[in-house]
Amino acid sequence: MKRPMLGITLVIMLVVLSYGCIFCDHLNPPPYKERKVEFVGIVDSRIKSADHKTTFVLKNVRHEKPREWQVTVSGYNQDPDIKALRPGAVIRGIGQMSLARGKHNPGGFNYYVYLKSKHIDACLYLPSGSSVTKIGEWRSPYYSILAVREKLIDVCNDAFAPKAAHLITGICFGELQGDTELRQQFSDAGIAHVLAVSGLHTGYLCMLVLVLCRFFELDDRKTFSALATVLLVYIALTGFSVSVIRASIMLLAAFSGRVFKRHVDTLSALGLAASVILLIWPYCLFTASFQMSFGAVLAFVLFNQPLYYRVAKVFHIEDQETMDGQSLSTILTSMTALVGTWPATMAHFHRVSVIGLVGNILLVPIVGVLLIVSWVVLPLLLLFPDFKVIFGFVPAVLSGVIIDFTKLINRLRFLNFSSGKFIDFVLPLSVMLAVFVFYAAGYIDLDRKRDQAALLACVSLLSIWMILPAVLPGKLKIIYLDVGQGDAAVIETPNGYHYMIDGGGYEPAVPGQSTTAQKDPISESVLLPALYSEGIDHLDGVFISHNHADHAQGLEELIDGKIPVGRIYVSTKYNGPLLNQKHTPITQLGENAHIESPDHVDFQILWPDTWVAPLPDDEQNEHSMVVRCVYRKKKFLFTGDAGLATEAMLPEKSVKADVLKIGHHGSASATSTAFLKKVRPALAVISVGAYNRYGHPNPQVLKRLKKQRIPYLRTDQNGAVSLTTDGKIIKVRTYSR
Repeated sequence: MKRPMLGITLVIMLVVLSYGCIFCDHLNPPPYKERKVEFVGIVDSRIKSADHKTTFVLKNVRHEKPREWQVTVSGYNQDPDIKALRPGAVIRGIGQMSLARGKHNPGGFNYYVYLKSKHIDACLYLPSGSSVTKIGEWRSPYYSILAVREKLIDVCNDAFAPKAAHLITGICFGELQGDTELRQQFSDAGIAHVLAVSGLHTGYLCMLVLVLCRFFELDDRKTFSALATVLLVYIALTGFSVSVIRASIMLLAAFSGRVFKRHVDTLSALGLAASVILLIWPYCLFTASFQMSFGAVLAFVLFNQPLYYRVAKVFHIEDQETMDGQSLSTILTSMTALVGTWPATMAHFHRVSVIGLVGNILLVPIVGVLLIVSWVVLPLLLLFPDFKVIFGFVPAVLSGVIIDFTKLINRLRFLNFSSGKFIDFVLPLSVMLAVFVFYAAGYIDLDRKRDQAALLACVSLLSIWMILPAVLPGKLKIIYLDVGQGDAAVIETPNGYHYMIDGGGYEPAVPGQSTTAQKDPISESVLLPALYSEGIDHLDGVFISHNHADHAQGLEELIDGKIPVGRIYVSTKYNGPLLNQKHTPITQLGENAHIESPDHVDFQILWPDTWVAPLPDDEQNEHSMVVRCVYRKKKFLFTGDAGLATEAMLPEKSVKADVLKIGHHGSASATSTAFLKKVRPALAVISVGAYNRYGHPNPQVLKRLKKQRIPYLRTDQNGAVSLTTDGKIIKVRTYSR
């Protein structure tokens, strides 16, 4: 019987893999030009307003692609009709359609894959001044469920303080919009999953349903029907969370065995859940939520009981129902879950949380109580809103305990560390961890010679894999990051010293528009993920070309306690408020200054010709620090926002370079033909924002580059540009097509 089942399993696996290969052949979007479209569609999600923008999902009702859009409304669009929309509304309007961006930076988030995993095919942007017209209402049970979800979330936001409301809506409905600071606190503490619905939450719901069914003396078939109905509604309420779908399928599979008198093993149920999810949403395979959810459960199934029996034997724990047995079981459950999520955590977030183990053990039970209480309280608040002080007391107290405890354990976040480069460190370390856990759980028997030889070979190969990069000669690596309309470059020297030249930041506000409409901090969204993914957890020095936000803001954020910085180098007497700190020394540099790393990478300062006093904004560009990075025979020139006047004063001998970072994002005010002839670069890099309002890069600049036969790469189109050199040959890699 085993052989036919094995064959069937292999056939199913091949079908799923083939389906994935056909439909998931691209993890970055194909080339696509933004265009204006007239649309008619159904609002298919909650209207979310956060970070000075409004977003929702729109299902296209026309018989053409794309099927679904992620709609983003400009933060300056004050049309009240848009924010008043509800799921099921049929609307008509005009917007700008484009594809979501893929992974544009090392360690960056692949928004394209994220949307595709939800069957969302394109993005639709409604700029300031645009409007939509509601032309009808689409009625279905699904939109009725979403309407209830809307009311419960609104009741929660009205009844509780913002942080408590954010926590409760997160664990109950997977609603993660809102308090960015709170999300960061939970992430630093290694318990970010607490803010999202998970399989554990689904388990609590299942327990509640089973208790009620037993109370009403329902038989197994009626209990199964009730459980299936509740779980289907819960899946819709949580926005089709992967973890909830996985847990629901496994729970229903397990309970169906009880109904039909068949044994259903957990691994088979897990495989069924994965097959169903990937057949419907194949792009989920590449998301952190899928990998972490299935990784945690797989590790629990494989390791939890074997580890428990071996550890219990060592500590002479005979009964799992005793206090010692329960404590050991809780600790091992958290540990096996961490083991299962470790590879995905390092691959996607590039940080390892040591304190997360403590946080999980102590907080998960409290979160479970808060979840059950909230399910009871929120419907009561919906029916009796005047009693919110009474009904909301317990959830408010529990939320406060969870938030305060998170702040407490966050003080130990210095114990967290970056995971390093995936190929060099994460992958081999994950394999070694898996081998160790398999051994600890008893799957590897060292009394068998075959297992001894296999283990020795595996550990030897992985050790060589990890040691080899440290033994081989190092190379200079420069990454021009995609920070939108700004500049940022990360430099790693052959012996592992790390520097940055500029750090991107917020695009200056348009005159007449609010200056508060800022995106998430550039250090959190781009710089730290890029640094951590490269195994960089400190910077030996940072160069700030000039005091404009699109160059300096990101570095100011890093210096403000985000990451250790050895020294700050500036040209003008810097008047940035965050640089009035005392813990990082500041050095002012002028022409002919040299900063040399211990492994002889030379940073030559070519401009300004003298130290400069603080300057107003309109005089900053022409006093940008111009830096030439030299390693052996290869030279890389960074010009900041230096314009034509500065270019004319730089001598030809000092500016000759193999790679030129084009000045001022490709503006017409820089990069003259005469300057290009002086530099004679083999490659130019233009750091520029997609669809920026300045029209950068200027067509004339591109024409000059083409005329001088200088190839160029653009961060808006090519993503981050990575250059690696041994001092003789430069290898180029881009992070987008």
